Amino acid sequence: MEKTVLTVEEMGAMLNLSRSKAYELVHSEASPPVIRIGRCIRIPTDGLRAWLASQSEQGARL
Repeated sequence: MEKTVLTVEEMGAMLNLSRSKAYELVHSEASPPVIRIGRCIRIPTDGLRAWLASQSEQGARL
């Protein structure tokens, strides 16, 4: 079963980013959608896919 939300570390592994680069990304203005629960940051899988698709279409650079 696929996860509904990912941790920052899981997102980083999925995108082949270092831990620090993944945290830098979620704190930037160009961030994928995030859910904050207290101090925890979670990234919805569907939101990440949509964000990646929009970044591809725009030819954006992270």
